[in-house]
Amino acid sequence: MAAKELTVTKLLPALLAAALLAGCAPTENALTTPPVDPPSADTTAPVVNVSTPTSASTYSTSSSTLDLAGSASDNVGVTSVTWANDRGGSGSASGTGSWSISSLTLMNGSNAITITAQDMAGNSGATTLTVTVTSAPPPADTIVPTISINAPTSGPAFTSPSSTVNLSGAASDNTGVTQVTWASDRGVSGAATGSTGWSIASIALQSGNNVITVTAHDAAGNMAGDSLTVTYNPSTTSYRIQWDAVADARVSGYRLHYSVGPFGSGAVANIIDVGNATFTDVNRTILGVNAGTTVYFGVTAVGSGMESALSDPISSVIN
Repeated sequence: MAAKELTVTKLLPALLAAALLAGCAPTENALTTPPVDPPSADTTAPVVNVSTPTSASTYSTSSSTLDLAGSASDNVGVTSVTWANDRGGSGSASGTGSWSISSLTLMNGSNAITITAQDMAGNSGATTLTVTVTSAPPPADTIVPTISINAPTSGPAFTSPSSTVNLSGAASDNTGVTQVTWASDRGVSGAATGSTGWSIASIALQSGNNVITVTAHDAAGNMAGDSLTVTYNPSTTSYRIQWDAVADARVSGYRLHYSVGPFGSGAVANIIDVGNATFTDVNRTILGVNAGTTVYFGVTAVGSGMESALSDPISSVIN
């Protein structure tokens, strides 16, 4: 049996004949595959977003560090996510499609932090978060002042010999005492003179117990107080001032003059009209003087629009 082997050389004449019949000239590429166009270059940039601590473009904090997180995407794939702060510092995020940055250092003021995503073709996309660092406010002042009454006593109670009392003492505070005020449970109040060293003059007293509270204030509104119970018992001792009647039909009455200094010395003289009696009873309350005060007395006769000269004065220590 004859061999059926076909060889290229035997096929060539047939191919050549077929080409000639078709009116085409043979070429050297007649037996090769047509070329394939190369793939087009990747020019699509990745997209990157920040979601933590905010999706907005600005953020404020009082902290010196910041944690960031977000996402990135690309038509082919994100290969890396990096960050940079315009105030200094840069680095790489953890992750790509979902990324995070821990404890990024911030400077006081404005920090423009740019997050950049890159793909295999070298394309990059970025977003910027501006973080403003504000100084942390100082902690609230909750420390109350201290205050103490030192005079007329540092104890809790005092018996006053007069109808007024003077107080003084000290106050302090971690930021400063702004004011010292006082109030009596008998209805009077006011402000002291001074702050860390303060004083109050002539607080009016009522008969019996008078609870006087002094209060120190600071700028934060914190307050602290100290109290003193002042007991005032007006004198019940009466003094009868008596004089001889004037034998003059024109006399219709008498006036009692009294002063805490000798008459004519410049001390203020006070007057009590006693009518046509030849005596009157007085005590410390009526005279308005302190216990132990020396009071000078004199009498004048009045009538027909006239007043006599002052009698010879007398004096007495009022208890």
